[in-house]
Amino acid sequence: MPATTVTMDELHNSMERFWEIEEDNSTPNYSPDETKCEEHFLKWTYRDETARYMVRLPRTDSAIKLCDNEKTALHRFYLLEKRLARDPKLDNRYKEFMKEYIHLGHMTPISERQKGTSGYYLPHHPVVWEDSATTKVRVVFDASCKSQSGISLNDTLLVGPVIQEDLRSIIVRSRMYPIVLIGDIETMYRQVLLHPQDRHLQRIFWRSSPAHPIQSFELNTVTYGTATAPFLATRTLRQLAIDEEQRYPLAAKVACFDFYMDDLYSGANTIEEAQELRRQMEGGFPLRKWASNKVEVLDGVPEENRALQSTIDFDRNQSIKTLGLHWEPGSDCLKYDIHVPSLDGCVLTKRLTLSLISRLFDPLGLLGPVVIIAKMYMQPLWSIKDSDGNSWPWDKELPSSLKNQWQAYHQQLPHLNTLRIERFVGLERQKHVALHFFSDASEGAYGSCVYVRSIDESRGSNYALLFCLQSYTKRLLVQLRYRLQQHFGLIPPP
Repeated sequence: MPATTVTMDELHNSMERFWEIEEDNSTPNYSPDETKCEEHFLKWTYRDETARYMVRLPRTDSAIKLCDNEKTALHRFYLLEKRLARDPKLDNRYKEFMKEYIHLGHMTPISERQKGTSGYYLPHHPVVWEDSATTKVRVVFDASCKSQSGISLNDTLLVGPVIQEDLRSIIVRSRMYPIVLIGDIETMYRQVLLHPQDRHLQRIFWRSSPAHPIQSFELNTVTYGTATAPFLATRTLRQLAIDEEQRYPLAAKVACFDFYMDDLYSGANTIEEAQELRRQMEGGFPLRKWASNKVEVLDGVPEENRALQSTIDFDRNQSIKTLGLHWEPGSDCLKYDIHVPSLDGCVLTKRLTLSLISRLFDPLGLLGPVVIIAKMYMQPLWSIKDSDGNSWPWDKELPSSLKNQWQAYHQQLPHLNTLRIERFVGLERQKHVALHFFSDASEGAYGSCVYVRSIDESRGSNYALLFCLQSYTKRLLVQLRYRLQQHFGLIPPP
């Protein structure tokens, strides 16, 4: 699918994520279902004889309506084989991925005793990430496939609460450390075992060649594509921190507050502290792609476990971005990597323009003056009417005035590639830290920015922009200020 093509579902998800960056989720407020999910985790989760965590799928009352979907899954498997046959390179990558799955014991053939028993089958398909430094092809399992009753596995699962902090808070906190430490958990979901009594709900069809008979397998771990997987994985990480806090106090704190899904963004005040943190972190889930602004911190880390990129992407889950935030370990600077799709030969529609806007990824708001232009552009985009007085159609070319306005903005975005922002906002021997908040508004928009003022032992001072906000209410600004003061020790925690 071309970069300039987008479905309504993709557009909805992208726009939802675009606005979620600005939300403040500092106060957990669990719904009844989220509370039930947490209670289920505490009741059924345990560590097996190998010290790996075993979890069960939290189900809803609609679980009894889940019926057979074997024919649908088998039909989609045949379609998958036809697709792989047309692309030998993808076919090889896909088979290597599944071979590893079997080799690691993450999926096993169902036994003779299980044949003929009911279960739920997950159709699967590839997602290709050519920019990834490790896995180029990921197999995605579709737990939203409807069964004969019209109910899918995901319809019967409790999603669970979000228990990790938002990305902006994590990155902001990492900017306060003179030494930064970054890594990610290797195949995070598959580090968590699924109880054998639930594995019949994670069956798949597979064979390595059309010449072989089709086999049924069961997935033995938490699986990407199931609605409850993010909660089970992140909650297990937090449980590991709770269980190992006495042995690994530094790692336990970081595991609770400095992970965004499987990505670690943390730091320390000294090289020795960073080395000890890395050592303790290696006592839990296996981590890889280690990176730091100080090479000494990575002493003893094998080359294959180090980040190979010259920059670290803070938004690794996005395969297509217009604007992405990166960190350069060598210069210890933040930068923006701009890859704008060409609009030559494209019909600029409302659908396409909103898709491009939703790809602007700026969690720290450092490009607020740039991003706010796109946000303000959305106002006339929604208000324009066609000749009959109806809302402008999604796939009709925009009026010349709006089209020219967007093209001028779109063409200037790559100039941001030259921008470099120092990651560390303080002084190495700082004795005093103060936060300075500024707010202002115009007829078109309003926003705020936060500066850090640091003073060291020699009374030298430094000012640095920490992050910016746009379209925030005063109430949310006060909440964020309070949280920052807590993070940086300017006021005692509650």
